[in-house]
Amino acid sequence: MAYEIHIRRLDGDRDRVPIPLEAWLAAIKAVPNVRLADGDAIAQNPATSEVIRIRDFGGTAEVFDPERQTWDRTFRWSARGYASFRAPQGFEHLDHPMRKIARDVAQAVGAVVIGDEGEIYP
Repeated sequence: MAYEIHIRRLDGDRDRVPIPLEAWLAAIKAVPNVRLADGDAIAQNPATSEVIRIRDFGGTAEVFDPERQTWDRTFRWSARGYASFRAPQGFEHLDHPMRKIARDVAQAVGAVVIGDEGEIYP
């Protein structure tokens, strides 16, 4: 499994606290260049033609890529009250555009951007 980054709320002891879906939806609407995805993600395996469907639990969000002029499914919402995404190349740099967007969304819901190993991305 690939290394992932998450937007999670943590309490004072760094225990996980679920983000209510309503708060997540409000944050997505408030942050520029982020919008809710429409429906399930569907892809087709080019080798087998198998159609693969990834269910949207109502909070999956897309981020606008200004270089390609496309909306890309980025934040996968979990019914457990957090979102995850794969960090793009260069995410470790403070000025990376995706890092800023993740930070803005996290701040809007009182959460942090945190990696699989517990490191916080300010």
